[in-house]
Amino acid sequence: MIFLAVTIGFFAENLREHLSDSNKEKEYIKSLVQDLKIDQQVLSQSTSTLQSGIDMMDSLVIILNNPLQISENTAELYYLARLSPRLQPLLINDKTFEQLQNSGNFRLIKNIGTSNKIVEYYKQLTLVRLLETINENEFTQYKDVASKISTLKYSLKLKARAMR
Repeated sequence: MIFLAVTIGFFAENLREHLSDSNKEKEYIKSLVQDLKIDQQVLSQSTSTLQSGIDMMDSLVIILNNPLQISENTAELYYLARLSPRLQPLLINDKTFEQLQNSGNFRLIKNIGTSNKIVEYYKQLTLVRLLETINENEFTQYKDVASKISTLKYSLKLKARAMR
């Protein structure tokens, strides 16, 4: 009788744990879906910002390729040169993914294909962060060169005024 009671208790505990894990899995999946919806909005906004920067760079190149327009558009050149190469970091929402990893609850996601796709998605962040670092380094170099050009142009104007 005691053996039967212990066995039934064991099966009841396993069933309760299975139901609890299943509920946790559903909650994590819901949370991941919410994170992805936010990511989708961020990516859409980021894409729009990138396109605006590309359009400004195109305008900058058009003016610079036409020497007659340069002196007429110095304010616009300055504006385009300052704003067009700027990028904002991509703010991906990875709170649920981090929580799954850090708590060891990734095991709750039973579908291996789904689990693999989640990991692949968030692995892309490593590449994104690397590209952001490269962009930041290039932007720093760009600012150095742009400031030298601006300083040179200002010096030439001062010399031209002094010669008059």
